[in-house]
Amino acid sequence: MGMLERAHAYKAALEKGEDVDHGLFTYPVLMAADILLYGAHLVPVGRDQKQHIEMARDMAQRFNRLYDCEALTLPEPYILEATATVPAPMAARCRSPTATRSRCSRRRTPSRNPSWAS
Repeated sequence: MGMLERAHAYKAALEKGEDVDHGLFTYPVLMAADILLYGAHLVPVGRDQKQHIEMARDMAQRFNRLYDCEALTLPEPYILEATATVPAPMAARCRSPTATRSRCSRRRTPSRNPSWAS
């Protein structure tokens, strides 16, 4: 838990006085598990995800040291400058009345006649 409590997202949520839910802690762990399971050397991410790759690397190093082996690959972040940052936070795009191509509805009303049903 110590590593997760030092994460930027956790600290930012505390500073804003937001409630901290389990997703803030489970997402980096699940991401690390995926990366380590597939033995990725380079992981394409944006700058905001770099810390998660560092966590995955730390977990792999601890495992390898504990079991005196090189079973887990130590991943490195692969950040392209063109895609390094998200242009706008998802929440802002969802609320934007001018965003015609962006639909962030959490609940979708099912179609009476979906295209896959015919």
